[in-house]
Amino acid sequence: MAPENRSSLAAPLWLVGLGLVVIGGGIFYLAHVLSEKRREAEARKAEAVVAALKTNQPPTTGTQPVRPGWSKVASRTNAARPPESAPVAPPDEPPAIPPAATNVAPSAKKLDFFGLAGNSSKSGDISSTPGTIIQGVVKLKGQPPPEKPLPLDPNCARLHIANPPTTQFYVVNGDRLADVVVFISAGLEGRTFQIPREPVSINQSGCIYEPYITAAFVGQRILVRNSDPLLHTVHPTPTVKGNRESNRVQPPKRPDLEFVFPQPEMFLRFKCDVHPWMFCYVSTFEHPFFAVTDEHGAFAIPEPPPGKYVVEAVHRKAGSQKKEIEVRASGGVKIDFEFAPR
Repeated sequence: MAPENRSSLAAPLWLVGLGLVVIGGGIFYLAHVLSEKRREAEARKAEAVVAALKTNQPPTTGTQPVRPGWSKVASRTNAARPPESAPVAPPDEPPAIPPAATNVAPSAKKLDFFGLAGNSSKSGDISSTPGTIIQGVVKLKGQPPPEKPLPLDPNCARLHIANPPTTQFYVVNGDRLADVVVFISAGLEGRTFQIPREPVSINQSGCIYEPYITAAFVGQRILVRNSDPLLHTVHPTPTVKGNRESNRVQPPKRPDLEFVFPQPEMFLRFKCDVHPWMFCYVSTFEHPFFAVTDEHGAFAIPEPPPGKYVVEAVHRKAGSQKKEIEVRASGGVKIDFEFAPR
């Protein structure tokens, strides 16, 4: 091709290339904008779902419902909120716990760390494994304050016709105190332990979380089930950096929701934004030497290697106590605690 022909083509080819670059950049920018708008729309829908559950109105974005058939779901899962004059249980917030109690550890059931038995605290389990556990009971000295009825809405109240539920601030059997977290708080520094494969399970039944107090190993799966014919939201509200807050809708008969928390935290709260009286507390720990007292105030903790340790007991309302123990090569350890109501 003649030189003059090549020079005449150079300018158009350069312009074509520049045009393709501009078009490609425009397409990329448009895709980014659409992706951001889609994320914003999904966030608005989630907020609309929670807001609608509280007001018993179908959530909308613009003029369209979030999903078809919402009115049917709302009609069978939401009832009018209690009247303004209805008694409302006080906020179920953790009490102030002394700084020494921040590394507390409640129990997860059927743990199996390096061949150790689980932390079931039934009296039969305690006597069946002498010399391998730290065991004891926790007592309450004095009369606890009366529990208050939960302000159930009509749908949830229908699930408790015979026995309306109350708060669970002090669960006692005679002088025995349940829901006390007992754990080794000092003496295990620098040691690491395997995360158990078995998950910790929490159930929503009768618009109540069960169990009310439980625990998990850091990194262990926590599965939350909805056994009710009603819709709930599962909203963990951790306060320790690294444990992520989330709020997930869980309709009836849907798969369990899974949560994992990588940092130790005492009394990490779970709540339901649809039913504001629903709370439970999960504590996460970096070792397996913890337990939660049962309905008889009993606990059993797998025995650590021989050495000196500090065992701590913490109750959400009654406070915390510590005792020093020495674990020997054989014989087991028995230790009891006694609290007074506050």
